Amino acid sequence: VDRNVEHVGQAFIDSIHEDYEDNPRLYKRMVSGQFGPAVKGYPLFSSLWHEGMHVSKDAIHKNWDPNSPMYRCWDFGFIRPAVVVFQDDLQTGQIRILWSHLGDRILLDAFADNVLHKTRQLFPQAQWIDCCDPAGRQRKDTSDKTSIDILRAKGLKPKFRIYSIEYGLNIIAEQMA
Repeated sequence: VDRNVEHVGQAFIDSIHEDYEDNPRLYKRMVSGQFGPAVKGYPLFSSLWHEGMHVSKDAIHKNWDPNSPMYRCWDFGFIRPAVVVFQDDLQTGQIRILWSHLGDRILLDAFADNVLHKTRQLFPQAQWIDCCDPAGRQRKDTSDKTSIDILRAKGLKPKFRIYSIEYGLNIIAEQMA
């Protein structure tokens, strides 16, 4: 972007630097012209996200409290199934995301096996509370089992609640702020 000053002006270049200074990944892409993430969709929380505040420079997955429950939150889908592991830090009032995994074109049965193996390694003797997307109750054309049925067959007891999208977005925004 800096090499374009004669075409766009210094004020524009300064504003681009300022807009992306708190997000190194987007700064790399938008300012330096290097490969970086392509953000799809509408970035709902970009104004609340600050890399320095939301990302630890330490490997915090090693600093979990074995006396407090761990949460494993599942999102379903063949193309990109996902799981996020977090724990409430009651002393600081923080939600600490300790590990996450994004699958790639994998059936839930195999994805769950991979996740359970990895979480046993990373968090031995953890007490688990599993949560999931309520869409996991849906039956698919290819199977008589729901995604929740598949997790239950592995001994998990996934919990879910049905809320409006607005309610969920407000909770996320509140926690990020």
